[in-house]
Amino acid sequence: MSDYIVHPKIKKNTIQTRVYQQILFAEAIKKNTLVILPTGLGKTVVMVMVIAHYLNKYDGIIIVTAPTRPLVDQHYSTFKNMLDILEDEIVILSGSVSPSKRVSIWKNAKVVIATPQTLRNDIVSRLVDLSSVSLLCFDEVHRAVGDDPYVLSAEQYLINNPNGRIIGFTASPKNTEKLKEIVKNIGAINIKYMSEDDPRIKRYIHGSDKELIWLNLPEKMHDIISILNSFVKQNLKILKELNLVKTIQTSKISKADLIKLPGILNKSRDNIGDTPFYQGMSSYGQLMLALQALEMIETQGIVTLNSFFNSKKEDFRKTNKSSLRRFLNDPYINKAMIGVEALIKDGIVHPKMTKLKNIIKEYLSNNIDTRILIFANYKATVNYIVDEISSIENVKAHMFVGQASSSYGKGLSQKEQHNVMGKFKDGTYNILVSTSVGEEGLDVAQCDLVVFYDVTASSTRLIQRSGRTGRARKGKVVILITKGTRDEGYYYSSQRKKNSIESSINKVIKELSSQISEKSKYDKNKKHGLDRFFEPVLDTSLSEKSQSSNKDFSLQFKDNRVEKPTIFIDYREKGSSLLRELLKLDIELKQAELPIADFIVSSRVGIERKTISDFCKSVIDGRLFSQLKELQRTFTKPVLILEGISHEGCQLRKTAFNGALSSVILDFSISVIRTKDFVETVDIIYTMAKREQIHKDRKATIRSKSNNETIQE
Repeated sequence: MSDYIVHPKIKKNTIQTRVYQQILFAEAIKKNTLVILPTGLGKTVVMVMVIAHYLNKYDGIIIVTAPTRPLVDQHYSTFKNMLDILEDEIVILSGSVSPSKRVSIWKNAKVVIATPQTLRNDIVSRLVDLSSVSLLCFDEVHRAVGDDPYVLSAEQYLINNPNGRIIGFTASPKNTEKLKEIVKNIGAINIKYMSEDDPRIKRYIHGSDKELIWLNLPEKMHDIISILNSFVKQNLKILKELNLVKTIQTSKISKADLIKLPGILNKSRDNIGDTPFYQGMSSYGQLMLALQALEMIETQGIVTLNSFFNSKKEDFRKTNKSSLRRFLNDPYINKAMIGVEALIKDGIVHPKMTKLKNIIKEYLSNNIDTRILIFANYKATVNYIVDEISSIENVKAHMFVGQASSSYGKGLSQKEQHNVMGKFKDGTYNILVSTSVGEEGLDVAQCDLVVFYDVTASSTRLIQRSGRTGRARKGKVVILITKGTRDEGYYYSSQRKKNSIESSINKVIKELSSQISEKSKYDKNKKHGLDRFFEPVLDTSLSEKSQSSNKDFSLQFKDNRVEKPTIFIDYREKGSSLLRELLKLDIELKQAELPIADFIVSSRVGIERKTISDFCKSVIDGRLFSQLKELQRTFTKPVLILEGISHEGCQLRKTAFNGALSSVILDFSISVIRTKDFVETVDIIYTMAKREQIHKDRKATIRSKSNNETIQE
């Protein structure tokens, strides 16, 4: 056997032969497959082998999606180095590319790499013909749950191209129910899992040593924690008097219980009255702010807590919110803020920082040509760490964070992320301090040490963080844990979840095999349904039948264009459930930055869609009536769709709710349509679009905000 893979679409001497990768490749090209492989063992290499196979056998486009731009850039570099095709046939597609250029890319590229959001947007805008896509690869596919863009993309691909192939790759699947959801969402009927104990991969595992460092908080920090706990108990006591919690001991109240409290309050509003209701909601808001402050001092340190207090002061200055006024003026919080300033002046910030500096000094003294990754949950902590360690000899540190900027710090643009990662790989920087953006998929062979400045309760993030080392040689993972704090609870929680992953995978594999077996018996004489997955086309390019089918689809699309209503949807209307429902219809769906309205179905009809919860919030914060005023002035037939039946999540009493609704109809002359869910909402929007455009011949056009004032105004 050759030491390297020999293939017409793979460059010579680039991919070493590994039997387990060839096994995964052979399985993946047969059926829609979920590949689960520990980090550092070459999931991307398996992806390259599959892509090379499809490039050689079929004419279709190949799409690869990855959740972050740094990971997209990494795949682009890998594909250029390994695939034997023209460089301009491998393209990164981003939101900054104009629609006209995107159409050209989809026509001419062989391999398109994009973030999930970019792919979803092009599917919604019909810029990509999914019937011409032969292979769709989802990297970090554990994200394919709920309303993630992966879900919409997979669903549309399965609908429009049932003969295409989907392959998902991950090192960190979730619990049993989430794993079942992933399998269902990507249409997988095959799961290939290899654990670290599998004899076929054991020789390739470099692994990493794990060291837990337990630290004690100084007494003066405990004093501030005690003050914050007093504030927490003060608010829990109010909630307990309203029978919303059973205890004022935070250790006995789960996060899940706290999340349910607003819903419970709304349901009990009519029974307890307005004053207790508002008192309960206020105390709940104060409680959540205090719990966030407690997490920061326990797991991050005094500097991050100080940034938190300062950000709330800035928010109050901008918004003048009464909830922030109450929080900042409370005697306990004031006492805590004074204590924080005193500790900063005394140089007492958190024992983690001293320990981190010692770890870096010791490691760099023995390993000059190395890379170190430090993970922290908060941007404020990331900035603080970079500032503190930069004074250490031989340290060349930089932050690695997401694009969003906030009061906690400036974000990095996609271009800046790319440049920082490049400089980390080439040694310009030897330490990256990263938020979660650096956890998934990034491959830095020389990264020998990963430090968790704080602990995550997520098993997925635990696996992803740990997987950034031990890739080319044995690495080390150091986890800093503060005794008796949330750090400790999060660590044990993530370990329990991690230990249950293998049993979850095996359980789902068993259930999936059983379902497929039953389906095969039921459909043994049929040539449709799941059978299409058991008969992969491996010998020829797209069959004549497939080509004919694609051609017919294109002609039908062209001939029927005038019969399809056009619906403009605001690009901020990102709810995948609603988008997925719209895409099932025979319509032209166009995303745009609409100046007013969420949907436009004709020159005179603009539609604002709100759930009951959003409607109530927009009444309270004043958004609703300014939005409706513009809607009424811009369209001659403005419509408000109010979605939902349950009053849960609405902070307005029914009398106030009905009063606001009456104002919409009587004062603004806006039609209100009530729908029970997003499915009914879509049906109403489609019906109005069809009536306006097909029956009344009124085209859908984007309307600008009207500046014309009436005589009365």
